[in-house]
Amino acid sequence: YGCGLDTAAWQRLVVDRLRGELVVLEGTSEWAARCKAASPASDIRTISYDSTPMNAQAKLLQVGSSHWSEQVGLLSLSEDLHRRDFDVIVVDGPQGFDRYPGRAQSVATSVWLARNATPGHHTHLFLHDSARPHERLVLARFVEQPGTAAVRLGDHLPRKGLAQYLIPSAAKHKDTHSSW
Repeated sequence: YGCGLDTAAWQRLVVDRLRGELVVLEGTSEWAARCKAASPASDIRTISYDSTPMNAQAKLLQVGSSHWSEQVGLLSLSEDLHRRDFDVIVVDGPQGFDRYPGRAQSVATSVWLARNATPGHHTHLFLHDSARPHERLVLARFVEQPGTAAVRLGDHLPRKGLAQYLIPSAAKHKDTHSSW
């Protein structure tokens, strides 16, 4: 989540050298266009957020009966993304201050994708800026809850935070429509 000036470098590493697939999800159409111009071969898709850090934080702090993914809502993604098993998901967007959406929906959707992957699959989730208060709250609510079976593998870049988790699939079979 979030394209940037490093998108072209990720394209060269993941796609050109490792023969993998790279999908970049960006919440700002202007920034997506700028990144696409700098890296025309990259699969950059524009998505819409409907949260802000303040309203997401208020919902996250509520102790209620609703499932965590219902509290902030999952992002609407294309069907081809529902069917994929992601080995690595990097959340470095959107920005999480002022009028910007924050990362609650990006993290919630990432955890949903990881938990609904093919049985036996594990997804590495990286969250940049994980030392910020809002991101720490998001991690505590979505990733570090009992039952997610997520394993914290490290916190790289301690000052800003780059949290790394390994999230196993919880699916009994690959059914992309069950909880979406």
